[in-house]
Amino acid sequence: MGISKNWSFSLIPIQFLALQATKHAFFSESSWAYENRPGPLFRSTGGEGITPMFGVDKKLDAEQIFKDVMKKKQEGRQASDG
Repeated sequence: MGISKNWSFSLIPIQFLALQATKHAFFSESSWAYENRPGPLFRSTGGEGITPMFGVDKKLDAEQIFKDVMKKKQEGRQASDG
């Protein structure tokens, strides 16, 4: 026995209000989510919040990493077969 249609339809306004509240929190600059913060959101050099203290120095090439992994797997198969 499932939930009655009347009960399901009565939940629609509650879901709509929750969606509107979430939308306001994320997209309205006057919401509590955008109030002034005491400082930057991450550790930065000099504490100004411009340059992260830790990070990746160079761009990783995902395609090259994939090729290297596949090459190692192929070499491992050939070593075990021969």
